[in-house]
Parts: sequence; structure tokens; C-alpha cells
Amino acid sequence: MTLKNTGTSIAHWRFVPKLEEARPCKRWMSFAPSLGMLLPGEEVVVELSAVVDATTADALNTSRETLDDIVVLRIENGKDFFVVVKASFARSCFGMSLAQLVCASSPVRTIPLPSSSSTSSSSAPAAAAGGTGTGGGGHMSIPKELWRLVDALWQGGMREKDLFSSTADQGEVRCLRECLDTGAQFPSCSAHSVVEALLSFVSSLPMPLLPPDLYPSLADVEPLNLRAWSRNFLEQLPPINYNVFVYLLSFERELLALREFNRCVLRGEEKEGRDEGRDEGRGEGRDGGREGRRRLIMST
Repeated sequence: MTLKNTGTSIAHWRFVPKLEEARPCKRWMSFAPSLGMLLPGEEVVVELSAVVDATTADALNTSRETLDDIVVLRIENGKDFFVVVKASFARSCFGMSLAQLVCASSPVRTIPLPSSSSTSSSSAPAAAAGGTGTGGGGHMSIPKELWRLVDALWQGGMREKDLFSSTADQGEVRCLRECLDTGAQFPSCSAHSVVEALLSFVSSLPMPLLPPDLYPSLADVEPLNLRAWSRNFLEQLPPINYNVFVYLLSFERELLALREFNRCVLRGEEKEGRDEGRDEGRGEGRDGGREGRRRLIMST
């Protein structure tokens, strides 16, 4: 957006909140710059940016938000200008809930956003997913997008060195995300990029995989009763969350079985490896400590 001072005096301008609002625009939008001063005949370009994060995506997917707004541009000692901003949302599986995803048998990009009337009249997951199910009113056990990412790693990335600790190619990650949304085949890419897409998918869920209201206090969990508590905790999980949680744990168990190649370790094992490395380093020198750490982390 270009602002130009066509008058004969200095113009101070800024974007101001509408009545009873704290921000000059919705949270998904930003301005740069948001205020300034223009001399007569001078102009400035204001960049309007839209960022759809997991919170906004969830609101869009449930028709609690729309990508449109009216912003107020105020000229000091002058009048207000009302700028209409509209954008379209390319629906993505990143930011959708598990309940929505398991009901969507088609690529999510092809599923229209639900209308506000449909989501208010029905709380069913299928309605929130745009009314698309897997045929016959059923749904999948886990999201197909999650299965595709795990399967891609299973087919050719399980033995990749430093699988969860190497930097991914962000261009490949963006391409993988687009393929998940449109249903296109994955291109040839690094296993590290698939891991990055997998972690982004899980972290973008509107609600955590393990509901916080089920978390215990430290006083509720005793070491001797940990196994029984864990079993009870799993039984309290919603069915979809349970399926995804067990699926991911099973996948991680297979990764750890190949730790000799991919060097994946449990957090506790990594700490123990560092401690042992330091202890051995006191008596064997730096090389001895490093070798001791490697033996512990890579051992089964």
C-alpha cells in the first residue's frame, strides 16, 4: 500500500485501533511501518503481511476467524481513512485438529472451509472437517498425513545418520507440506526434511497430543506405581489421541532399534553419555572420554 502526501503541509499518520479494540488490526496481520511523517509530495510504501500460525489456522478451520479486516489510517489534524483488507486461505493440514484430519479422506486443500452455520449447528468432527468423511461415515485411525510422513521415513530414512539432529532443507520442507495438503506424491528429498515436516505437523496441532488436563501432579505419581499410572493415563486418552500416541511410540521404538546407524538416543541416555564421557575423560584424556560417550549412546 502506497501513501502519498498530496497536500502542502507535513502529514503525520498512523494506524489506530477501532473502537473497543486494543490492536489496529487482527493478530494475523502486521504493518511495516505502522506510523510516520510525510513531507508535501513525499510518499511511503506500507507492507501488509499476513502470517497464519497454528492458532489462526485452527480458528479458520472452525469458522471462528476470517482473513478480512478493516484498518483505520489516521492523519493527524485530518480525517480517518478506512482500508479494507481481504485475503484467501489455502487450507492446510498443519493447524487442523486430529478429529478433523481423521475424517478427511480427501486432500485437505480440496475440502472447503465450513460455514459458520454448519459448525454452530453441529459439533461433530466431520462437520468441522468440511463434511468429508472416508466413505460410509467412518474415519481413519490416524491422519493420513502422519502415515505418509512416517512411511516415507520407513521406506528410506530409518538409517540416516543424525536423523533428528541435522538441519533440514527448508525448501524441501515447504514442498513436503504442499504435497501433504494437495495429495501430490513426495519428491525425492532428504530424510532430515521429512523429519522436520513430521515435527512441524505434530507441533502445529491446535491441542497437544497428550491433553494437559490429564497431566498429574508430582504427588500423584509414585515410582512404585508408575506402571499402573501409565496404563490408567493411556486409558483416559481420547481414542484418536491414543491411536496417534501409540503409533508414534511404535515408530520411535523402531528408530531406536537402528540407533547404531541413525544415532537416535533417548534424552536420559544422552545425559548419561555426557556424564560418563566426563568421568572417563578425567582418567583417559579427551579422546578417551569421547569414545566412552560414543559407546554408551550407541549401545542397546
